[in-house]
Amino acid sequence: MALLWLTLAALALSYWEAATVTALRRALQIPDGASNILVLGRLSSRLLCIEQGRELCSLLALVLLSGLAAESSRHAAVLFGWSFALRNLAYYGWLRVFVGYPRSLVVLDVFCLLPRPWIGPVWLPLLLSTLIAGGCGSALLLGAM
Repeated sequence: MALLWLTLAALALSYWEAATVTALRRALQIPDGASNILVLGRLSSRLLCIEQGRELCSLLALVLLSGLAAESSRHAAVLFGWSFALRNLAYYGWLRVFVGYPRSLVVLDVFCLLPRPWIGPVWLPLLLSTLIAGGCGSALLLGAM
């Protein structure tokens, strides 16, 4: 049952993050479908710090929820991997629904703001998140913790 609640929390966080990015894009007048890299160029240093704090809080929420749901530290790590990967995959799905982004898997994106912005093609976090979700999901199904 804990896995179900953690999965729902990860999906809720993905929606929250995509909604936040959508609001930022609107406020900064980034056209639908355009790269999120444009957001970086238009954020003030203060807003960037606020966004980094939001991202840190989102990660901490996943860590804390994983720890609360886990039976051991190994189990917590697997639960975190699952929820983190699922959140990432759903985040891109919500962005696609909200603003038509990404239009392609090769477009550049900002993956993470911590400790500083990570930039690369969209396919990379999607591939890594798929692999992490598959590995962690398999471990959870097999009870290999």
